Amino acid sequence: MKHCKLARAGPPATIVAIDEESRNGTLLVDNLQITGHAGGSNPTIALSLKGNNDHWVLLDAVNQRLYLNSTGRVLNRDPPSNIQSIVVVLDCMNLRVGSVIKHEVRIIVRDRNDNSPSFQQTRYHVEINEVSVQIQLMDYLACNSQKYVL
Repeated sequence: MKHCKLARAGPPATIVAIDEESRNGTLLVDNLQITGHAGGSNPTIALSLKGNNDHWVLLDAVNQRLYLNSTGRVLNRDPPSNIQSIVVVLDCMNLRVGSVIKHEVRIIVRDRNDNSPSFQQTRYHVEINEVSVQIQLMDYLACNSQKYVL
């Protein structure tokens, strides 16, 4: 058996998406699909997280699961956090031969539309000529704490 190899086709990378402001303990990856077992009396692999600098991800090595760790903070794409994605590397050591295979896990943080736009004016007035075809009616600027929309 090829311990530490993926039990699925494709590159050694996993990409998942979660909503910003997801709750602490949210399941990120249900099964990493890595061959071998990290628990019990005779484990064949050892799993560890690298690059988890802000500790956003918790590893359950025995069940090959990843969880969100947002204790005391909010995962948010908006300022001041500006978290667009979280990338960690899962090191898998084959305990039979001592080799290590790296698996990248990329967590994309989806934006929730939680910031209402504000406009420069409270009202806009536009008149349209009946004969007009494909003309630009007006420009306006709407903004929220995330970005500007023209």
